[in-house]
Amino acid sequence: MTSKSWPKPKYPVPSDVKSIFPYKCHPLDGVEPMYSATQKWLFECSLFTPTQYKRVGTSGAFASYFYPDCPDPHRYDNLYRQMIMFFIIDDHCETTAGDVGLNTAEAETIIGQMHEVCNKLLGDRYVSARDWKPYMLSAYALYEDILVDYNDVQKRRYVHLWREWTDSMIDQCRNITDAKQYKSVDEFYQIRDNVVAAKCSLHMIEYAYELYVPEDEWQNPLFQRYFTLAARAILCANDLYSIDKELMDCESQVERVFNGIAILSRVEGIPLDAALLRVVAMMRQTEERMVELADEIAGAEWASAHTHGVEPMYSAAQKWSFECSLFTPTQHKRVATSGAFASYFYPDCPDPHRFDNLYRQMIMFFIIDDHCETNEGDVGLKTAEADNIIGQLHEVCDKLLGDRFVSARDWKPYMLSAYALYEDILVDYNDVQKRRYVHLWREWTDSMIDQCRNITDAKQYKSAEEFYKIRENVVAAKCTMHMIEYAYELYVPEPEWQNPRFQLYLTLGARATVCVNDLYSIDKELMDAGGRVERVFNGIAIVSRVEGIPLDAALLRVAAMMRQTEERMAELANEIAGAEWASAHTGEFVKRCQTLVSGNWSMWVSRQTTLN
Repeated sequence: MTSKSWPKPKYPVPSDVKSIFPYKCHPLDGVEPMYSATQKWLFECSLFTPTQYKRVGTSGAFASYFYPDCPDPHRYDNLYRQMIMFFIIDDHCETTAGDVGLNTAEAETIIGQMHEVCNKLLGDRYVSARDWKPYMLSAYALYEDILVDYNDVQKRRYVHLWREWTDSMIDQCRNITDAKQYKSVDEFYQIRDNVVAAKCSLHMIEYAYELYVPEDEWQNPLFQRYFTLAARAILCANDLYSIDKELMDCESQVERVFNGIAILSRVEGIPLDAALLRVVAMMRQTEERMVELADEIAGAEWASAHTHGVEPMYSAAQKWSFECSLFTPTQHKRVATSGAFASYFYPDCPDPHRFDNLYRQMIMFFIIDDHCETNEGDVGLKTAEADNIIGQLHEVCDKLLGDRFVSARDWKPYMLSAYALYEDILVDYNDVQKRRYVHLWREWTDSMIDQCRNITDAKQYKSAEEFYKIRENVVAAKCTMHMIEYAYELYVPEPEWQNPRFQLYLTLGARATVCVNDLYSIDKELMDAGGRVERVFNGIAIVSRVEGIPLDAALLRVAAMMRQTEERMAELANEIAGAEWASAHTGEFVKRCQTLVSGNWSMWVSRQTTLN
C-alpha cells in the first residue's frame, strides 16, 4: 500500500498538537549517492519484498530529525542506516510478513541472535555468526563500524542498551502471545520504553556530535531521570501517530495492539479517542518536565565539560603526555586519567583549544607529581634530586617571563613539554596574569622541594595547620583555581586579587581541595610509602600523629574540616559577589571556584568508585 492510498486515520491526532521543542532536518537527508547506496544495502539484507521494504525504507529520515547537525557525513550515514535497520528488525518481529511475526518461539530464536551480536561486539569470547539472518549479519557490520569511534565505556554502554532492547522485543512477543493484562499504563510503558529503542537513539547523540558523558554522570539519578523522560516523550509521539497502523496490522483486534493508547483504553475502560487525548496530555507534561530538568542538569556542579573524552583531542593529549613522561605504559596509567579533573574543574569552558590545554596541564601536574613522589620517578622524594630536577621548574618560570635568556638544553623531556604548554597558555593572558601564573607555579615548585626535604628530614609538625600551609601549595590548588581566568576569559584586577577577603577565599578553596585529596588518597599514599605512616604527606596521617589518634578517627576530623571550610566559602562568596570593590569578573570567579571545589570532590569519588 502506497502513502497515497493509505486510509484516512480513524483516530487522528488533533491538528494543534505539536512538540514544544524546535526541530529541523539534516541537509544530507535524501542526498545522492549516499541515499541510494544506503537503501540498496538495506533492502538486500532485509529479506523483504520491494513492497514490504517500502514500509521501512523511509524510516531513515528519523535520523535526519534526531541528529540534524551531525557534522560528519560518514557518521550521519551510519545513523541513517541504523535507524532503518531498527525498523527492519522491528517489522520482522511485529508483522505477519516478518520472520518472527510476534511468535514467541521465533522471537527467542531469531531476535535472540541480537544477544549474540552484542557478545561478538564486546569481543570477550568467540561467537559464531554462521547461522545468523542476513539482516543480523548486516546489523553486526554496521554496529562494529560505529563502535570504532567509541571509547571502552561508550562501547559497553551501547551494547547494554541494545541488549535491553532485545530483551524487550522478546518480552513484547511473549506478553502479546499470553494476552498479558496490564494493571496500569505505567507498567506497560516500562516495557514499551525499550521496545521502541528510544534510549538507544538518545545514546547515539554521543556518536553524532563526538561527545562523551562520563560514566558517573551517565549514572547520576537526575541524568537517568532525564533519559527516561525523553524516552517517554518519544513513546507518546510514536503511540499517537502509529495507533491506526498498529490497529490495521492487528486486524483491529485492540487486545493485540502494543500501544499506550490501546492499553489506556482497556485499563481505564474509555474509548480509544479519549485515551488518545490522555496520551497527548502525557506527552506535553513530559516535555515540560524535560525542560525543567535540562536546566537543572546544565547548571549542576557535577556536570562535566562536553569535550571530555572527545576524539581526536583525547588520544592526542594522551599520546603527548605519555611520550614526554619518561614513564612506562603501566606507570603512565596512574596519571593518564587525571586530565578528567579539568572536565570537572572547568565544565563550561567554551573554547576547545583552551580546554585541551587545561586537560594537558592537569596531566602534566600529575606527571611531575609522580616523578617527585613515587619510587619509579626521577626524584622519588629525595631532596637532592628534587633540587636538581623539580628545580628546573624555576628555570621554566624564568624562561616564561623572558626577562633573561635561560638555556633549556639539560631539561627533562617533561619539563620541555611543560614549558611549551605553559607558553601556549600565556599567549592569552595579559602581563598581570602572566606574572600571577608564574608566581603561583613558583610557589608550587618550592613546596614540592620542601615536601621532599621535610619527609627526608622526618619533620615533626606541631599542628595540622602548620602542615596544611605547605600542603595547600603541594597539590597546586591555587594554580588550578587561577586557571578559571583562562578557562572563561576572565580577569580579576590586581587590587581585587590582592584584597584580603579574596585571598582568604583562595586559601579556603585550597584548603577544601586539599581535604578532599587527603580523604580519597590516603590509601594510595600509604601504599606508595610501604605502609610507613611517617613518610605519608597527607593531613590524615599528620592529624593522627600530632593528636595521637587512629587514622580512621583522623579521617573523620578532616571530613569535618572540609565541611566547615566549604560552608565558610559559601558565606564569603556571597560577601565578595556583593562587595562594592568586586568587579563582575571577580564575582564570576568566586562562583566558578565553588564548581572547581565540588568538581574535585566528584572526580575523587568517581575514581574511588571505579577502583572499587
